[in-house]
Amino acid sequence: MAISPNGRQSRLPYRKDAPNPVSHNSRCDTEVIRMAAKPIGIVILAVLQLLSALLIIYSGYVALMAALLLGPLGILFVGLAAILLIFGIIGLILFYGLWSLKGWAWLWTLIINILSILLNLYPFNWIGLILPVIIVVYLLVPSTRAAFKK
Repeated sequence: MAISPNGRQSRLPYRKDAPNPVSHNSRCDTEVIRMAAKPIGIVILAVLQLLSALLIIYSGYVALMAALLLGPLGILFVGLAAILLIFGIIGLILFYGLWSLKGWAWLWTLIINILSILLNLYPFNWIGLILPVIIVVYLLVPSTRAAFKK
């Protein structure tokens, strides 16, 4: 029997060039395993959420610029810009949660995107409906939901 560097006896011969099975950074190893286990669909979902959040933030910026150009008449655009910017920031937080497979991200992404669908239905903004509908449909796939329950 051979004795390994950590003092354990082994029936297998010890090789000095063999990788050390004992890791000194377990958090890093956990992240590597978690990244390897992340389905490609979840990555696409997170990227779609990021894209949606960035578009909402851009829309808020455009509404704010319109408010500045309209002067006193632009007070409604200031409110719209504030709402859009808040939704955009929430979308960025949801992107982080989806990317890191946080359990809360599934529910809140579903809620925010359903609200986005409802807000885009009134003026029937079909361009604004595309991303939220894709995100909601994919969130409701059983395998996607199971990935967030781990």
